[in-house]
Amino acid sequence: MKNFDIEKIKKITNQGNLYYDFDEDIDNARNYAFTNCRKYNSDYQIKGEADRNLILDLLGSYGENFVFKVGFICEFGFNFHVENNVSIGKGFKLIDCNDVF
Repeated sequence: MKNFDIEKIKKITNQGNLYYDFDEDIDNARNYAFTNCRKYNSDYQIKGEADRNLILDLLGSYGENFVFKVGFICEFGFNFHVENNVSIGKGFKLIDCNDVF
């Protein structure tokens, strides 16, 4: 369950200005993304597969036919927009404190 307001966080982080990085909502959003990514990566390493919904729940938008390899981690996820036919490679790290297409 998400206990933060995505639009509120975007108003703070996506302006290109300095902001207080330890805002409770910002911290909750980061922790949510970290937890989902960590679970995804752990399952992928242990079982050879993982619940794709852990990543889909984070993304701002996504198309069809894309793959996330083990090691994916992002700051928030909701600023990341994935198009069709994309492969995110092993160990991909994303700082998405603004929109990434």
